[in-house]
Amino acid sequence: MPTLELTAGDLRAALARAQIANYIIAGRARVHPVTLSRLLREREPLSQKVAQRIMRAIELEVADRAR
Repeated sequence: MPTLELTAGDLRAALARAQIANYIIAGRARVHPVTLSRLLREREPLSQKVAQRIMRAIELEVADRAR
């Protein structure tokens, strides 16, 4: 069964729901904050590997804040 591809819109929505600053997620995902912004605004191509890393960073930050 194929996995769903994450889009920049999916990541923007997840960040908005989580109410987490981009720079926090950038640090966790090991992406420069400016690059993260450009990826989210679709100014640079978003690979699935990086998209999954960013989504995982969001999930981890949400879990840490729930503790």
